[in-house]
Amino acid sequence: MKALDDLPRSIDDTYTLILERTEMNNIDERSYQLMIRILRWLVGASRPMKLGKLAEAIPIEPGQKFLNLDTVVNEPERMVEVCGSLVRKDPDTSEIFLAHYSIKEFLTSDRILRHEDGRIDVRRYHLDLAVTNEILARSCLNYYNLRALLSGLIAP
Repeated sequence: MKALDDLPRSIDDTYTLILERTEMNNIDERSYQLMIRILRWLVGASRPMKLGKLAEAIPIEPGQKFLNLDTVVNEPERMVEVCGSLVRKDPDTSEIFLAHYSIKEFLTSDRILRHEDGRIDVRRYHLDLAVTNEILARSCLNYYNLRALLSGLIAP
């Protein structure tokens, strides 16, 4: 019966527990930043993304003039590992996506902002949908500008 008492009482508590466990396994700031970037892209995506395309998108930030090599994902499979059970990868198509639509609902809802007790501050995983969409749109534009710059289509 003790095991039943320890079960999360709601879906929000379940996702809070998953975030706590995931963060405990990826305790460094670099892994946290990678996880946020991945979740941002998956929350903002209108369809599942190919693992390689996501790895290409992760280092791009709005307004950057050069590629930040510290944010390049050399091992795309690491993106699945960093996010734990929040994401899934289709082995046949190499698409990566949120494991369930309710993860997006939790991460973008105000409910996550009310979780104050716990081993970690899960509020830092909140993704405002409007801000997420703006960041992704500006990142996409910057990606094309960087590609054009690298290919010599525009002057530096």
